[in-house]
Amino acid sequence: MKEAVQKLNIDGIVFASNRSCKPYSITQMDQQKLMTGQFGVPSVMIEVDHADARKYARESTFTRLEALIESIETSRRAA
Repeated sequence: MKEAVQKLNIDGIVFASNRSCKPYSITQMDQQKLMTGQFGVPSVMIEVDHADARKYARESTFTRLEALIESIETSRRAA
């Protein structure tokens, strides 16, 4: 992922945290911290659950995505 961020000049990252798969989710959180901390790339964590669709909150997801887009736009204006 680090190479992709550098090579492709990625402006933002969407991560998914799967409540039904803790090992996967923990690594996603670690990756999010690493990408934001090392490269300053804005990111968002979307919470999902492949075993229970009721755990997905559409409004919360869209709010987080909108915040990510605003962060990306702010970064682009500052550059």
